[in-house]
Amino acid sequence: MVARDFRWMYFLLAVLLVVATLMFVKLVPSESPADKAAAADKTAAKAKNDVSILDAWKNRNSLVLGLCLLLNNAVGVGLLTWLATMYSEQFGITPTGWEYMVVMVGYGPSLWIATSTGATVVKRWFENNEMVFMLLMSSIGAVLMVIAVIIPNLWGSAVMMWLANLFIMWSFSAILMLPYRLIPLKIIGSAFAVINIGAFIGGMAQGALVGAAVDAAGYVVAFIVLAIMLVAGGLAPFLLKEPARPINEPTTPPGSPEAGVEAATGTTDEK
Repeated sequence: MVARDFRWMYFLLAVLLVVATLMFVKLVPSESPADKAAAADKTAAKAKNDVSILDAWKNRNSLVLGLCLLLNNAVGVGLLTWLATMYSEQFGITPTGWEYMVVMVGYGPSLWIATSTGATVVKRWFENNEMVFMLLMSSIGAVLMVIAVIIPNLWGSAVMMWLANLFIMWSFSAILMLPYRLIPLKIIGSAFAVINIGAFIGGMAQGALVGAAVDAAGYVVAFIVLAIMLVAGGLAPFLLKEPARPINEPTTPPGSPEAGVEAATGTTDEK
């Protein structure tokens, strides 16, 4: 389709977007009972807890998570963006050839596995150790990326790239889980805006960065640069500040720890 007329690809993407939007409107409920209760609580507390959008920009953890997503997304988008030209030069295949189609189709299962299992993997084996998980996944992904670009066999390279994408997306999943533990709920919406801005910047900046590296020294060096960025994204979470206590859980008044238990069980004595 691209070989015939690239505009048809954009028409196809537009149709897929419309289909996805219609499916979302039809299949996703607009509001659950829990959402209604939460909205009522939010309205009641609004006067008491006015929050500025700038509060998220003042929050250290929001900025660090934005940096993490900037680096991670720059690598993830960079791989997809430069994969066609890299394989064309390294292995002599073209985006319209069947080999390239197979390589790209393989990305689907790795993305699906990563996004559907990321939260489970973190909660089961790395709960409250997400920083270690992100560094481990990023480091493995970085090594696999470099192997993929230097290995002389196309299908060996493709497998390494699929696995690298899996580990990169696992790290990405952990980034999106951390705000609920490290950022107060009252600024969580603004915090996600800050974090996603980091993702957009990374996605946009990777083109110029990788292009400059390719022009200067070739694809091997460019992918080594991406690998270094990925490891840096795995190290960045260690700049996060752990709260002294869970910040999004109810607490009891200082000096009367039994009050919360009595109120919850209905055993408070009337005096």
